[in-house]
Amino acid sequence: MKNEGCKRVLMVWAFALVIVLGLAGCGNSSQNSGSQSSSENSSQTEQASGQSKGEDKESSNRVATGGSPWVNSCEGGNLPIEQPEVKDDLYLYTNYDYIADHQMSGGNTLVDAQPEIVNSVTRAIEDTSKSSPELNQLRIFYNQAADLDARAKTGLSEVKPYYDRIQAVSSIDELNELLASDDFPFVPFVDPYMGTIDMRERNIVVIAPKFVFSNGAIGGAEYYQDTDDPDVKNLNTLALMPGILRARCVFTMYGFSEEEASELTSSCLSLEGSYGKYADYNSKLLKQEYGACVHANQNYTMDELQALCPQVPIRELLAKAGKDGSDTYAVLSSTWMGELNKLWTNNNLDGLKKLVTLSMMKDCQPIIDPKLYESFYTSQHQAVPDAKTSAYESCNTIDTFSTVIGKTYAYDILGNKAKDRLLRLTHDLIDSYKELFNSTKWMGDEAKRKAIEKLDHMALNVLEPDGGYYDYGKLSLTPTEEGGTMLGNLLAIKRYRNDCDRQLIDQPAKAMSSWCFVRATEMNCFYDPSNNSINIMPGFVTSAVYTDSMSEQELLAVIGTVIGHEMSHGFDYLGSQYDAYGTPNPIFTDDVAKAFVDRCQKLVDYFNTIQISDGVYLNGANKRTEGVADLSGLQVSLERAKKLGSVDYAKFFQDNARYWCAVSPPGTSLALSAGTHPLNYLRTNVNAQMFDEFYDAFGVTNGNGMYLAPDKRVVIWGPNA
Repeated sequence: MKNEGCKRVLMVWAFALVIVLGLAGCGNSSQNSGSQSSSENSSQTEQASGQSKGEDKESSNRVATGGSPWVNSCEGGNLPIEQPEVKDDLYLYTNYDYIADHQMSGGNTLVDAQPEIVNSVTRAIEDTSKSSPELNQLRIFYNQAADLDARAKTGLSEVKPYYDRIQAVSSIDELNELLASDDFPFVPFVDPYMGTIDMRERNIVVIAPKFVFSNGAIGGAEYYQDTDDPDVKNLNTLALMPGILRARCVFTMYGFSEEEASELTSSCLSLEGSYGKYADYNSKLLKQEYGACVHANQNYTMDELQALCPQVPIRELLAKAGKDGSDTYAVLSSTWMGELNKLWTNNNLDGLKKLVTLSMMKDCQPIIDPKLYESFYTSQHQAVPDAKTSAYESCNTIDTFSTVIGKTYAYDILGNKAKDRLLRLTHDLIDSYKELFNSTKWMGDEAKRKAIEKLDHMALNVLEPDGGYYDYGKLSLTPTEEGGTMLGNLLAIKRYRNDCDRQLIDQPAKAMSSWCFVRATEMNCFYDPSNNSINIMPGFVTSAVYTDSMSEQELLAVIGTVIGHEMSHGFDYLGSQYDAYGTPNPIFTDDVAKAFVDRCQKLVDYFNTIQISDGVYLNGANKRTEGVADLSGLQVSLERAKKLGSVDYAKFFQDNARYWCAVSPPGTSLALSAGTHPLNYLRTNVNAQMFDEFYDAFGVTNGNGMYLAPDKRVVIWGPNA
């Protein structure tokens, strides 16, 4: 096929995208649910490309080309012959050996540590001497998922009757009747979850679009945006690629040829994108005048909600999801619902039926024989999962047991010491931010007061959500020997979770909405402005960022900078448009917001001077938000470190550089640089350049590669801002 060359390139880029999106920050990693660890990916990609470890080492003896003021060492195959001096390139000096070993296959020290979670939780599941109501229920589902012979024998037989019912629909009225029926247990198109419009009030239901190619609740709509920028188009395609590949697999499972499956997938993606692109309210807010967030989210009664989308059986879908008892419904950028309503016609019936099918299969993926997805794994250079891997993946989804897995890892494996230390660290960083804000002249007294109020009311979801995890102890699954099936148990879990949600409606507000659509096992930390919360997911806390033996300085240099990064999002251009209670009520005046933007622009201007390859300059404006957050996270951690009494700044900056260590396969970084996060070598080097402590620690002077003239250095917060 004429697209095969492009497809191969996209597959290589897709692996690199998993590496990049897996990094902490802003909920990105959720897009990659179900992907294997990088150690597995690296091995398989290495075999596919014919590279060996010895060849990797040998290939490091190349002369690196392009880039200024540093070579782009996140680009595989772009390693200089000799390790540079730390004064010239902090990132490459610190991570040289790792990059040399992984530059052909790609690698990431954060992802390398992920098997710790899988292995420790799997041992707990398989150790039958351990018993608890939740673990026993998890074990039933795990054992069923691990029986690959039984899953292969079952095939699609459990799902096929529902597929046949979808195919039998011949009109929009019949589609509505099917979606509203209690015996069709799937909820496509809408993704309702528990949230709040004011942390001083009560829990309500928030509605986001339910996509089959991405995740609407965590910003997946951004990948459907119209753009003329080829780099952004490529990045959007990469982000959607796992969903595209899964959709093709689904259609081939049901007898369509590969060519037909490809065409059907393209048409479904186009149909979903035609309404889904209107849900991307974050990127739109960043382009609008300060304070526009007041109009971003709309609140509705059930009758008003149904009137907004009269052709779609919204009321019935919400009832099936256990979300029909709320007096108020908040809709994220509600234009998408009106656009969906326009599509709800007999002319689009076939496409809508295909989307319902894909949505059902996405819900049922944990129970489907993994061999049926063989082409999906092959396209990503992954082997079909073995019994243990498949069982863990089936249990580690939002709709199954990721909550119990996350709780088990947080409570039984990390333990109380980890939580207590991370909570103290978070409180310490809050105190340091208060000191920085109080000494920041451009903020003004009222802005300082509101910013500090926001810090005082920030919900600290450290290793568990506000109010605690859902209790799965009263769930009752049926083991195989008693006639239980995977689909029957999957649906029982969904019903149980819906009941847990239903009990929270109209209860005092909790900042737990973020944990409703992000797995606790995600390798992620993020800030949620809608409830003013910092979220440190258990899946992020591996030995790559935390051990009980780490010193306070080490914690600050690594996970402290991440937490500080996420906190800063509460005070950037978008986050500062929400107050201490998560309501769209700006904490800055227009003048203060402009002063903030002016300081950010200085970093943008510097980014614009950086070449990531010969003649290819970084897009500074695209890096504004995340670049400033990186800088803020490092600054607040340094401020806190000063209170320790004795700080080894050289070790501090190198520990931070090791945290960012990652490399993608050759030919990938130009596409990845189109994202909103700077490439990792820049997240290290650019930020270190801004602080006197770095220059003093290593004796960096004019003429060194890490030197930046004082008038070019960027300070956002504090007395020198």
